Amino acid sequence: MKFHTRFLAAMLLAICCLSSCEGPIEDVSPEDMELRVSTQEPIIGESTITFKGTLENLPPDTQVEYGFMWYAKDNDEDVKRVVIGRRVVKGAFQSTLVDLPKEKDLVVCAYVINSHTTWDEEVTGEERDFWWNF
Repeated sequence: MKFHTRFLAAMLLAICCLSSCEGPIEDVSPEDMELRVSTQEPIIGESTITFKGTLENLPPDTQVEYGFMWYAKDNDEDVKRVVIGRRVVKGAFQSTLVDLPKEKDLVVCAYVINSHTTWDEEVTGEERDFWWNF
């Protein structure tokens, strides 16, 4: 009887362990399906500034418009867009600019517009403040 009880306990433990393992098919929550855009700190040079961003969770074969938006803090109603392109893109992207105003507090964020939904879905990354003082 002891052997039978131990065998059943071992089988029950094995079933519990196997049922809690993650297999190749994972649960997908709505957050996992959302486009995610992040903005890295700009790289500030003497004559250029490089904006950097990253896009994640883009559905396969989906074309998007992507780039950066920036503005001067003293005129936050005049937001400029730097459109890098319209294509299937995933991962890191960047743009180098030479004509930004100097000696001002500036703000940049990466953006993506997905026009392949029932509405134009615009997603922006975090805003990064910087000062170009060379």
